[in-house]
Amino acid sequence: MTKPKKQSEAEASPIDRTGVRWTAWLLFFAIVAIVLASDLGLKYWSFQNVPGDFKVHVRTAEQGGPEVLVRISDDKPWLVAHEIGLSDRPERVPGHEPVVVIPGLLNFQLTLNTGAVFGMGQGARPMFIAVSVIAVGVVLLLVYRSPRRAWGYQIGLALILGGALGNLYDRVLYSAVRDMLHMLPSTGLWPWIFNPADLALVC
Repeated sequence: MTKPKKQSEAEASPIDRTGVRWTAWLLFFAIVAIVLASDLGLKYWSFQNVPGDFKVHVRTAEQGGPEVLVRISDDKPWLVAHEIGLSDRPERVPGHEPVVVIPGLLNFQLTLNTGAVFGMGQGARPMFIAVSVIAVGVVLLLVYRSPRRAWGYQIGLALILGGALGNLYDRVLYSAVRDMLHMLPSTGLWPWIFNPADLALVC
C-alpha cells in the first residue's frame, strides 16, 4: 500500500494575501497620504517663508519653468532671478540666509533639483516621470500580492509610494523638485539638499 504524498508547505498553509483585507489597504493609503501631505506642505511653506528678504515663486512647466521669480515686496512686480543677476541659472534659487532648525544638524535652505536623488540625471524629466508612473503600478501590485500581516513590508511600500508621488507632483508641475532640508550644514559631510519625499524613499 502506497503512502499518500505529503502536502507541500504552500498547500498546507496558503499565504493569506492583502488583496481582500481592507484594513491593510487603509493603513497603506493612510501612510501614503501622511507622507504626501507632509512633503507638499513643507515644500509650500518653505518656498513661502525661508527667503526672509524676498518672496520666491517657481514657474510651472506650462509657464516655461523651471524658472525662479523673486519679488522684494508686495507692491513690486515679480522679476526673473537670473535675468537681474540674482542667480546664474533659471532654476537656481537666489542666495539667502538659511533657517536654522537644529543648530549644527539641520537647516532649511531652498534649491530646485532637475535631476534625481543626489542631483543625478539632470534634465532627464520625461524619464523620471515615466519611471515614477511605473513605480506606482509596481508598488500597488506588490501590496496586493503581499501577505496580510506583513506590516513592515507594507509600511515600507507606503513610504516608497508617498515619496514617489511627492516628487512626481513636482516634476509634472514644475519640471524640477523643490528641496529644502540640509543636514550637517556646517561640516560639509552632507552636501546634498533634499525633501521629505526623498527621506521617505530612503527609509
